[in-house]
Amino acid sequence: MRKLFSLVAWLIIPGSVIAQNDTVIFTELGNYNYPIFNSVFKPLFNRNGSPYLYAASKEYGFVTFDVNNMNSPVPVNTIGTTSFNSLKPTYVQQNNNTLYVGLGDFQGSDQEPGLATLDISNPAAPVILDQWDTTAWSHGVSSVTYANGYAYVCAMEDGLIILDVSNPNNIQFVSQFLPDTLFGNPPYSPTARNCEWRNDTLLLAFDAGGLRMLDVSIKSNPVEIGQYVNTSLTAVANAAYNEVEWVGNIAYVAVDYCGLDVVNVANPQNMYNIAWNNPWNCVGLNWVGSDGHANQLIYIPSSQILLASAGDSEIRAFNAHNPAQPAMIGAWGAMNDQGGAWGLDVYGNTVAVGRADNPINWPFAADTGGIQLLQWQFILDAQEMQSRVSQPAYPVPADDFVILPCGNSNEVTIEIFSYTGALVYTGKASQSSEGGFHISTAEFDSGMYTYRIVSGNQITHGKFAVAH
Repeated sequence: MRKLFSLVAWLIIPGSVIAQNDTVIFTELGNYNYPIFNSVFKPLFNRNGSPYLYAASKEYGFVTFDVNNMNSPVPVNTIGTTSFNSLKPTYVQQNNNTLYVGLGDFQGSDQEPGLATLDISNPAAPVILDQWDTTAWSHGVSSVTYANGYAYVCAMEDGLIILDVSNPNNIQFVSQFLPDTLFGNPPYSPTARNCEWRNDTLLLAFDAGGLRMLDVSIKSNPVEIGQYVNTSLTAVANAAYNEVEWVGNIAYVAVDYCGLDVVNVANPQNMYNIAWNNPWNCVGLNWVGSDGHANQLIYIPSSQILLASAGDSEIRAFNAHNPAQPAMIGAWGAMNDQGGAWGLDVYGNTVAVGRADNPINWPFAADTGGIQLLQWQFILDAQEMQSRVSQPAYPVPADDFVILPCGNSNEVTIEIFSYTGALVYTGKASQSSEGGFHISTAEFDSGMYTYRIVSGNQITHGKFAVAH
């Protein structure tokens, strides 16, 4: 039986100013529940167009699901923890036909950190290519970010580990870096939870240590170049920065049971708060058993919304159209329904939810582990619809160039995103004599792309395909 959840933006949300009645609606498609005490910490849809979903499932190992029928996902392959030197898979990221799997439990029964590379030339049956792990550190892996032949591994209290994975058959250790652990006067040891990469710069969610900017141009010698923590948040609760999404000059940060922090990061030496949306009204030290725990974030550029896995509140959607006024505009799962969401992934109009089985109520109670598949739909209110226009790009498909439609002002800002949400092009342009903006796609991989053109008060958006 399908269920339908939505939360319209006219509800009063502490910490936000709401100007639109935008809504995100979630519809349940299907699920697969694990045996008791098994959880999914990170799901990932195959990005090569094959109908498979990968799940870093801790105690259960690394599981591949056939999701050709979204209403009935079926596990077709499992790599148990014994194949990973008894380390538990906690995270997964993809680059072409290679998966990067973070290894090592980081909750309670901490393990040494590790990383495995898996070949998915046959997407239904991943094959381990290599594994790196070390007993030099002992706090597991919370996330992995891949960029340009390197894996940036967040190893909790042990900080950031950089690995050379340019040859996926031969992972090489490069360096380890622990940021300043005293900044912000954290009440416990800060932990490296997640990072976003851009042009040899990392934004690191450092849990109780706030948000950090790192220069990683010299991989063997990372340097911290900026620090930020929301002091208004720390005045009422322990800050816990779990994950960051970097969009232009804005960082959206999941702050555990305190919601969403929005930060201007244009100047690393002067990062500052723009807004804080506090949907669970966190006050004091009520972290254990609180209604929501913002864990992982995904920004969807075509709609300018954020989806967050939110612990016992499961999935929450935020409008990021105006960074200064983030509004919670959609929800899947009622608070305290014993259904905890740890991780999530978005591909097209489908959301994969990693469900955590956590009966001990620390930090939230949940009694089902496995995957949940949802369909999401973004509905704009009539007033905002007038400011967003969808227009086609041509030629179809594009090869060496694409022509994007003009806006209504002389100069515009153009952003192009891969179908996975990665920013692949940004720049300013003036109207061309051809009636559009001529953008070279010679360096783009074949595949689907979305674009956004900001022109005065109008936002033009759309999709195009590149086929070389």
